[in-house]
Order: sequence, then C-alpha cells, then structure tokens
Amino acid sequence: MNGTVMAPVVAPDARLTGLTPGALAVTVSDGLRVRSEPGVSAASLKYTPLLPIGTLYDPFVTRGLDALYHALYAGGRFIVAATPSGISLSPEGGGHQSVITPGIGIALPAITYYEPAFAQEVEWILLEGLRGLLRRGDAESLYLRLSTKPIDQALAPAPSAAYRDAVLRGAYRLIDAREQPGYDPEDNAVHIFAAGIMAPEAVEASHALRAAGVCASVFVVTSPDLLHRGVRTTGPYVLDLVSADEEGVPVVSVLDGHSHGLAFLGGALGVPQIPLGVDHFGQSGARRDLYR
Repeated sequence: MNGTVMAPVVAPDARLTGLTPGALAVTVSDGLRVRSEPGVSAASLKYTPLLPIGTLYDPFVTRGLDALYHALYAGGRFIVAATPSGISLSPEGGGHQSVITPGIGIALPAITYYEPAFAQEVEWILLEGLRGLLRRGDAESLYLRLSTKPIDQALAPAPSAAYRDAVLRGAYRLIDAREQPGYDPEDNAVHIFAAGIMAPEAVEASHALRAAGVCASVFVVTSPDLLHRGVRTTGPYVLDLVSADEEGVPVVSVLDGHSHGLAFLGGALGVPQIPLGVDHFGQSGARRDLYR
C-alpha cells in the first residue's frame, strides 16, 4: 500500500511503554516507489508529536539512500523498518537480496541500526526508538533491518530487565559453553557471534560442534552498529560479553548480509576470526542451500 496512514497511538500503560497517550504516529508505507513524499498538514501537527515510521524492502534502501542521507544530515528524526532483508527473498533471485545494507547501517551517522532476532526484541527496540522521537535532544533515528524468515521464538531467553538492557546495548550471550563438561578455553572453545535471524543456525551449529567435542558459546548481535561504535570507546561493550578466562577464544561471526558487517569483532577481542555472510550476488533457491 502506498501513501500515508495516520492513527492515534494509545499506550495501554504509559508507565510500561514510556509513550504519551494520544501521540500521533504517521506510517509511510511506500511500497515499490520508495521516494514518494506524502504531505501532512502543518496546522494539524502544531501541538502534536509526530512519530514518522517508514517501511520498505531492505533491498530498496540503496534506492532511497540519497534522500535518507540528507534527511539525517538536516536533522530529521524517524524510524525506518526495512524488510525482508538478506536472502529472505531467495526464490526471487539476487535482485531482491540485500547484502550491503548492514554496512550502510553502520556507516550512516545520526541513525542507529538494529537487527533483532526475536519478536520480543523488535518490540523493545521499536518502543525505545519511539521514546527517542518524543524525547528528541540527543536521540537518533532508528533503522530496523528485519526479515520474514520464520524463527522459533522458544529459542529466545525469558523476558527480563537484563535481557532487554542487553538487546538495546547490542548483543547478549544465548548459549554459555563454559557450563559444558570438558570446556577448555585454550583447547576446544569457540565463540559464535550471530546477527539477527541467523541465531537459530548459530544454535544448531553449537549443538553440532558439541557433538564433535567443541564447546561453542553463542552470542546474538542485535546491533552491529552499536558494537562497532563501542570498539572506539575506552570501555567496549563487546569486552563485557566475554569473561577474562575467554580472552583467547577464536570467533566465528555470521549475518544475513556481507560478512564485513561483523568482521571487526576479532580485532576488538584480539583473537582470530572467520567472518561469514553473503559476499556474492544472490541466486534463486532455498535459504538453507544458499547459506551453504
């Protein structure tokens, strides 16, 4: 559907969501045109907060990149939900597969790029993004790189304040190999960092490696952007994810996009790394076959 849909956001409980009941949300679903510019009456918005949310195919982010770049440069604040991403549209061939958008999300200033794995994470990130739009000030725009790939929600941790905080900071540990019998960080351990929807494959790989005598911890990366920013600070969050006795454990990273999106992790941790991803033009086929 093309055009503008305006609807009041009525928060079920403002104490939980942090949103203002009655705030106006404007969703721009631009379909295949990407660059339409629907008008909104300035008079109607004079005393009403505006929460702009744009939706589009992730492969089409590059088509609207010039407008996106200059909107951010001019101080615009909004939410972009781009889906499906990666090779989610694998049956349609490479034309509808987005492999370079993680790099765009990391490189663009004034916008925070997230790639959640589970539905609960999408809710937390979206609500935090809406809070930022209402708060303005130092808040950034939000880029949600999503997928239509089905995910078993039972793999997600139980909702908690600690889980939410880790999601918003950019990553969390899903499987802790230190608890496995025979674990030796200097001999048979590996860290798997998986962005977004690659979490189930990372879990599957961890189980397969365990059967082969390798203890593989799994870390779900919800924001490669925030992890990359943290590397340039005095206290990188990625170092908080790994304990002191794991400092020499090598890393395998994977995301449904170009492998360079997480290729900085090995350098940040000072360990060898094998970055995996979609580094070539796509093909038509089943996702599992293309992942190979």
